Amino acid sequence: MKKFQLLSLFMAIALFAACSDDDNNTPPPPLPDNVYQVEGAACEITDNGNATVTIIMKSAKFASKMPAMDIYLPNVPYFAEGGSKQLLASTVIPEVMFGGVMGPYDNYTINNFSGSITAEGEVAFRGFMHLGKIEFQGKQEGDAYKGTTTTTYPEGEASTDVPTVDVKEYENTTSTAEKEEGTATITLNNISFAPGMPVMNIRIPEIAPAEGNSHYSAVIIPTVSMRGSAYMPMEQYTMTDVACTITEEALQLTLKFSMGYLRYTATATDEGYTGTMSFTQITE
Repeated sequence: MKKFQLLSLFMAIALFAACSDDDNNTPPPPLPDNVYQVEGAACEITDNGNATVTIIMKSAKFASKMPAMDIYLPNVPYFAEGGSKQLLASTVIPEVMFGGVMGPYDNYTINNFSGSITAEGEVAFRGFMHLGKIEFQGKQEGDAYKGTTTTTYPEGEASTDVPTVDVKEYENTTSTAEKEEGTATITLNNISFAPGMPVMNIRIPEIAPAEGNSHYSAVIIPTVSMRGSAYMPMEQYTMTDVACTITEEALQLTLKFSMGYLRYTATATDEGYTGTMSFTQITE
């Protein structure tokens, strides 16, 4: 009797293990009809040294009938954020090699591009093109990122859930940069981020030194002058992840604050620097 009970127990354990194995090997549910997915996709990402990256989607396909091709996403802006890179662009025009010549591929322009590259080697980005929503998620493996590309086609007139990336640019923005004991103070002149907002000069003080000509500070409270008034600290504009590179020829500045992200790329002049300031907001 005991042998029979022991044998029954072993059979029950074996049956449970077999069922568990079946559960683990259960294939995932089929994708909806409006979703096209490529597993084992690869991306190569190069930091261009000016707060932009170039992404190469290797042998990419966004539809079953589309030929596989290397698609370049050049000069995608990023902002430092807690050790990660936050990718944000209102539009990215891909480039593709045709007949040995690299050129823009306007038909696949990606709008509302957003994503991140983490210090742990994970990458994710998404955007919207005429086909629908395009996404990539992957992890770093050697010199590339391996993962999955997903294209979601709109169903009927329904839009896909891609956040809006709004970028406003202000050309001919002037600035000065002062260095003292390794730190840098940058003053942006005649800045306004929204209609009806007063024009102001914004001073970003004592950005900490880093390697070479680069500077980085986690948190900075800027000072502001309006209509010639004295500079006063403005805690409501507290800036985080302030990163800049200053040379005799150029200035590159990126930061995040309560209203969004600020980016400034300028070249040297006799009075300081002149260039383009962009103000970026993302709305989920």
